[in-house]
Amino acid sequence: MAAEKTLLREECGYVLFTAIRDAVVPSHNPDYSRIIAKTMQSFGLIRTPEGAAIWIALQSSEKERPALARILREATSPITAQDKDENAASTGQWSAKPHFAWQAIISEILPGNSSKLASNAHSSRTSEPLMFQQFWITCVDTGLFGPASSAERKYQGFMLLQQLIGGLPRGLIGQILSPTCVRSFINHIGSSDRFLHRAAEKLRRAILKRSDVDPDTIPAVLTRLIAPPFGDISFDRRTKTKTVETLLSTAAKAGILEVLHLLEELILLPGADHEKSNAFARQILVEHLANAVRSIQVESTMKPRTMDLMQGALFLISKFAYFDIPCPPNPGTDVPIPIMTATSRNMFRTRLSSLLSYLIAQSIDASQIAYDLVFSLNKHQDQSGAPQVLLQLEHGMRKVMDDALETLQSLQRKKGQRTTKPGTYNSRILLVALSILQVHNGDPDAIRILEDLRIIFRREAESPGEPEKRDDVGAIVEILLSLVSKPSQLFRRISHDVFASLTADITEQGLEPMFKVLGTKETLSGQAEIYEVEEESDVIDSDVDEVDARDSSDSGRTDLDDTESGSSDSSQSSASSEPSVHGEADQSDDETETFNAKLAQALGTKVDEKGSEAGTDSSSDEAMDDEQMAKLDTHLELMFKERKVAKDKRSERKGAKDAIVNFKCRVLELLEIYIKHRHADAICLKLILPILVLARTSTSPLVSRKACELIREYSRFCKGEGVPKTEQLHPTLDLLRGIHNEAGNQASNAHASACSQASLILVRGLVRHERGNLREVIKIYASTQEKALFDQDFGVKTAFFLDWLNWSMSLDK
Repeated sequence: MAAEKTLLREECGYVLFTAIRDAVVPSHNPDYSRIIAKTMQSFGLIRTPEGAAIWIALQSSEKERPALARILREATSPITAQDKDENAASTGQWSAKPHFAWQAIISEILPGNSSKLASNAHSSRTSEPLMFQQFWITCVDTGLFGPASSAERKYQGFMLLQQLIGGLPRGLIGQILSPTCVRSFINHIGSSDRFLHRAAEKLRRAILKRSDVDPDTIPAVLTRLIAPPFGDISFDRRTKTKTVETLLSTAAKAGILEVLHLLEELILLPGADHEKSNAFARQILVEHLANAVRSIQVESTMKPRTMDLMQGALFLISKFAYFDIPCPPNPGTDVPIPIMTATSRNMFRTRLSSLLSYLIAQSIDASQIAYDLVFSLNKHQDQSGAPQVLLQLEHGMRKVMDDALETLQSLQRKKGQRTTKPGTYNSRILLVALSILQVHNGDPDAIRILEDLRIIFRREAESPGEPEKRDDVGAIVEILLSLVSKPSQLFRRISHDVFASLTADITEQGLEPMFKVLGTKETLSGQAEIYEVEEESDVIDSDVDEVDARDSSDSGRTDLDDTESGSSDSSQSSASSEPSVHGEADQSDDETETFNAKLAQALGTKVDEKGSEAGTDSSSDEAMDDEQMAKLDTHLELMFKERKVAKDKRSERKGAKDAIVNFKCRVLELLEIYIKHRHADAICLKLILPILVLARTSTSPLVSRKACELIREYSRFCKGEGVPKTEQLHPTLDLLRGIHNEAGNQASNAHASACSQASLILVRGLVRHERGNLREVIKIYASTQEKALFDQDFGVKTAFFLDWLNWSMSLDK
């Protein structure tokens, strides 16, 4: 029937195969084996996929692998001259589903197979069983995915891989992703226009599904997909998918530490021939590593393996950021790969800083991780034969570093004591540890900060509760201000945490440095006053540009890589900055017109309405002699130099303004933390007037908006038990008069609303302390209304009095 009806050949072969598989036919008997073989040979079925499935159970040898590959492809050409008569014709139809013979043969040649077919093999056979890897390379990698293979064969290959990827033993997953298979997979999944794109996409989903069920297979899969020479480190970029990123995220959540070893090997040996290509490959790898850490769901019940992977990833990044790692030669050659460049090391340091910032935002004990990182640097430095730290310090700086490490150990011991608050010491450990990392990063101010912190913490330990403690707190505040002025999200977060732990001890004297920043002019002179620089504006400009570009999108969110909390806030920031941008553009246009006029005058031409030059005399050039031409060249050169100087000054002014604006925004964030923790204390009332003045005088709409929002936030806290205590009557009334005078200045509606809210904050405090104080408040409001009626320069808004009336009418009698 199989010979006469080719459409039924697969079904007939399957019936006979299952009979042998289920021991209906005693395959151990050579007579039965001979009868089956002769019968299939006589009908020309011995070299068909069905015949191969039956034949593999009876006899298999290494020399038959090429024949088996052709049979499984249903090759129509004879294999040898003597096999011409034995070759069966193809069925003449193509099936998208892989033939059952594939599953039958693969199940028999799997390593460790203990099926009846394998155990019943004839003892007189001298041929060795087919090895799975050799079979796969011959029959699938070369047979179905070879260069000469048709699209139909490659399609069946993808379908076969899709079937096997979910059920094969873990150790064979890497073997079926053979070189030619992976190359074909990358080529077809990268473009939706490719004929086999959908088949490759199904295989990709099958790989991800298997990795979810069995994460231990991920290292083998990643090795095949991204490890050279057959894989591609930029797999995700080439295929326009997130396959590698998803696999690494799954491995990170499951704590598969083998992926770290793979990534470390690839960072050392990216496999490229050029320095730029290696740097690009390392950038991709560290981005994958950082994304894997960020994908970990932070929970109190986190698995130890997951925590180990997180720490291992950070240690791996720090290894390439701060150590001189010797680069081994490329495999098979004596040529060493390009060394780790300074740009690549800076990239690793940036990623480490970003991850530490992320961990702080996720409420993870990042202080322990930072502590271990710092001491790992010191430990390797003292070990012979280990990779050496890049940092080389002089004796004096080395002494400061050693003292900082002792301070760090002291803080770590105090953190473990039950009588202390762990949160306070966590932030301080982070501050010291990351200042040490800044020394390794080459920050010139980090040594000074470490020395100051050592003195402060030692004095605090020797005389706890002494009056000097408040002075030390003020010194820490100044250190925090120097940190928040840096373009670093990590130091911004640490400063917030440390500042929050110090709010209970910060006095008015400790707030003075912050008031000084808020009152600084947003000009070059203001920049020189704060940063104490004269000729270093170029460096600051580049840093501030980076921060300012991030600030427009960062003012409403928590972190560069964290959860977004308000994209509308960033759009408002960019929109609010448009007037200043337009003003600078108008100024630039005026300067251009002036320059064009001077240029036209020098050349003896006229400038039309559109700004283009029109010659007055076509022969003017011919009338000029060499001396006149030389004078003209000198004059033009001087004009262009002056224009360049003017341009540089304008850029310098803009950079100075951006730096001060950024600094003021960071200070306002610290004051918001202070208000959140101490809004019920009278000291917070001291903040109101400087913030209102800043909202009015700042040339940056962003700073003004943030200042007004801070007053609004303060007003929201001051309700019920949160109303500030105002025990000193006359200073509070003087402050209220100052707020009313500030409200009389011509400013925006937002400023007027903030003045009204600030005034009511003080009124609530006065009335809560003593209801009779309401009479004094009424007198002050009456005096303000009198000024509004008779003083034309006093521009208080009507809403200022309406808010007062609404509040007073709602007051219980």
